[in-house]
Amino acid sequence: MEMPYVNLISQRDAIDRAIRALDLCTNPPTILNVAGPIVSVKEITAKIGGYMGKTPRPFGEALDAALVANHGFCVERFGPYRDSVDEMIHAAANWVMKGGEDWGLPTIFAKVGHGC
Repeated sequence: MEMPYVNLISQRDAIDRAIRALDLCTNPPTILNVAGPIVSVKEITAKIGGYMGKTPRPFGEALDAALVANHGFCVERFGPYRDSVDEMIHAAANWVMKGGEDWGLPTIFAKVGHGC
């Protein structure tokens, strides 16, 4: 499992924030982390497994630290995200269960020989 936490944001929210951030263009630049809230990988896999009727089987040990972004200024500036973490997880599980289109490209995990 290695990475214990990740930032999770929908494409809709990321695009919305990127467009609205054009108003922040300055020199020197304004730093804006468009990243979404920090979510436990265990929580994500447990919810996806629940939606799909599967039991997640994590591999590896969780690290003590995670590379995540502080999105506080982004939320302060633009308000809450439209899509909740639960909505994103549910939509992703539904997409997979319904055979939604994918590009057939390997993830970084497949490239290094781990299963997903």
